Amino acid sequence: MIRDDEGTFHLVWTTSWTGKTIGYAYSKDLLTWSEPVAIPVMADEPDCKLCWAPEVRYDAESKNFLIYWSSSFTNESPEYWRTYATTTTDFKTFSKSRLFFDPGHSQIDASILEAQGNFYLFYKHSWQGNRYAVSDRLAGPYTNSSPMITNDEWEGAWPMRLGEGYVAYIDRFKSRDRMGLWRSKDLVKWENVSSQAKFPPGTLHGSVVEVEKQLLDPFFKARARDLAIEPPRPILEGFTADPHAVVFDDTYYVYPTSDKPGWQTTDFSCWSSKDLIHWKNEGVILDVTKDLSWAKIRAWAPAMIRRDGKYFFYFCAEQKIGVATNSAPMGKFTDALNKPLISPSREYPGQAIDPFAFIDDDGQAYLYYGQGNLYACKLKPDMITLDGPPKRMTPRGFNEGIFVIKRNGLYYFMWSENDARDPRYQVAYGTSKSPLGPIELPPDNVILQRRGQSVGTAHHSVVQVPGTARWYMIYHRHAIPDGNGYTRQTCLAEMEFDAEGRIKKLDPLKMVFPPGSRGEPISNP
Repeated sequence: MIRDDEGTFHLVWTTSWTGKTIGYAYSKDLLTWSEPVAIPVMADEPDCKLCWAPEVRYDAESKNFLIYWSSSFTNESPEYWRTYATTTTDFKTFSKSRLFFDPGHSQIDASILEAQGNFYLFYKHSWQGNRYAVSDRLAGPYTNSSPMITNDEWEGAWPMRLGEGYVAYIDRFKSRDRMGLWRSKDLVKWENVSSQAKFPPGTLHGSVVEVEKQLLDPFFKARARDLAIEPPRPILEGFTADPHAVVFDDTYYVYPTSDKPGWQTTDFSCWSSKDLIHWKNEGVILDVTKDLSWAKIRAWAPAMIRRDGKYFFYFCAEQKIGVATNSAPMGKFTDALNKPLISPSREYPGQAIDPFAFIDDDGQAYLYYGQGNLYACKLKPDMITLDGPPKRMTPRGFNEGIFVIKRNGLYYFMWSENDARDPRYQVAYGTSKSPLGPIELPPDNVILQRRGQSVGTAHHSVVQVPGTARWYMIYHRHAIPDGNGYTRQTCLAEMEFDAEGRIKKLDPLKMVFPPGSRGEPISNP
């Protein structure tokens, strides 16, 4: 983000793990923002795979805004990242994107500092550390790369002048602590001074803009009000995450991930309720250390569905997707294939995780899955055999945790954005007239995000109370107090639609059922 001479803030961002666009919005006060737009900066490059980590600078020489980012291409192996750029005066029309920087080796996360009469382009050597190249013009060319400043644990530098020297805020992506700070007096010798800096939890790869204090006062006041609100209690005991909720007959069921240190989970349990208030742990239904031959750990993000009286349990283990079956929604499930149903592949990039099964009104079943990319597969009637190759249908902002419902003939696709360890983990949605897309995004499509003490609010599922028009979202948040992406709690929120069928924003601080409430017993299963 930068601020121009007229006081307008311009923000650009990565829109998706893969794709040919970057995001853009502007604001005068940091509170009210323009409608986000996706700029198709690499639309003319058929083999472009991704557009990562864009930045924007104003070029006083050409009187243009310079936007630059990292891209790689599907027809190159091993993957090779370069920096590309476009220019604009109004953020409405853009020059044709061009190769901006290629030092002869793969690199990402370019960021430019003006200092000492030159411009310094800091970047991450893809498999090594951070360094910089130099030019006498913002528009380049940049040459004479410096020695390494950091080792390979760091990326996403934001260099800036501070006092009489220079600092670089850098994301230590291989560390749980993440954000760090490096300092130099002369841009030649650098030292790690991260121990002298303190960052809010979840801070990573960003930018720094100086603003007047009064501009931030509304943020601080709103933050203080929200932090004073006591969040609702979780609905399940202990640390659970990625809850998949479903209704069978007169009972609600939730199948969560059981949080363990470092996500090293090995089993899945079932919880049941008659009213969405009182929940009973029905015990383990699948233990990957005992019940699988092809995986022993990282049991994550399950999904359950019933067909013809049989229950199908889709789950992740070691970044693969399996399916187990049983004649009841709880009890002992058996691996249906003795092998993964879906495994990761170069042809379909991204982790093979977070399955979700859906049966349409015509009886056709689908399996959705993916992290970084969203894929959809048709399932054969046996529910354990794929009927054709996956179709990629990744919406802007998608990271993981797909969930699909159908309402009034319209398909609602919901997903989680950002990383699960990030306090900004949130739920967004889009709609389609087809179960295979394309997915259209409504304005302001984020429907659940952090507020007050409730952060990391995402990876959800949705249930409709049978015989009613009432819907509920079951999601996880970072545990309160002192939770993080490895210690989470399952929570409940009411989900409503407006007159046009748009999903209203949900409030993670709102109590759903007050004391003494009957909850939502099912009267018409």
